Amino acid sequence: MVRAIDLSFPIGGNVSSMLETFTHKDSDYSKVFTSFSIDPLFTHAVNNFSMQKITLPSHTPYTAHLDAPYHELQNGKTVDQMPVDKFLGDAVVLDARSRSGRGVTLECVRKQLDEIQENDAVLLRTDWDKKYDSPEYFEGSPFISMELAQVLVDKKARCVGIDFPIPEDTERRKRNEPDAEKPVIHYLLLGNGVYIIESMANLHKISEKRPFLITLPLNIVGADGFPVRAVAVEGLKAK
Repeated sequence: MVRAIDLSFPIGGNVSSMLETFTHKDSDYSKVFTSFSIDPLFTHAVNNFSMQKITLPSHTPYTAHLDAPYHELQNGKTVDQMPVDKFLGDAVVLDARSRSGRGVTLECVRKQLDEIQENDAVLLRTDWDKKYDSPEYFEGSPFISMELAQVLVDKKARCVGIDFPIPEDTERRKRNEPDAEKPVIHYLLLGNGVYIIESMANLHKISEKRPFLITLPLNIVGADGFPVRAVAVEGLKAK
């Protein structure tokens, strides 16, 4: 039996509640949340039909979205320049719940690395999405270690999906590390053609180790990313 699992959060009141987290802490980042709105162009009451204007950023930390290479690399590909077959295909779920700290490291998934095949979408399950809609979701969230990111590149993954907001170690700034402002994980993955799906939901609902994954964005010329209705499909493979 074929089963589809929605891996995206619905967009609605969660945007305004998350805005409160950043209003006083990061005014620049809060602009991402205030740029979402749904406004009527035509209404049933006046026009006998509905049409809306929907405004949102290309990168939506409140739901699953795709980072194209151009997001961080000036010469990188935009969404419309990426082959459409990049956005769907086999995936493998790596269970990273055993991590000892914030980092999703090579060590915590080492025993599962042999299950990665060339051109896989690698989904890193931490269950951090269960903290969604709380300030903790953005504060102290997991990140991908450089060593693991390099292995995913070496194994020729086509995509990395995460159930937390961003693959970077945001604590590097507090530790005053050199080049702490640089998104080094983005540089490594996107620079090698591995696109990223951030802020995914419900990876814990996937029962198959190797589902089929769909992460299709709109084909917008020049876009550096876009929200996706990410879907895992189970039951397609012969038993």
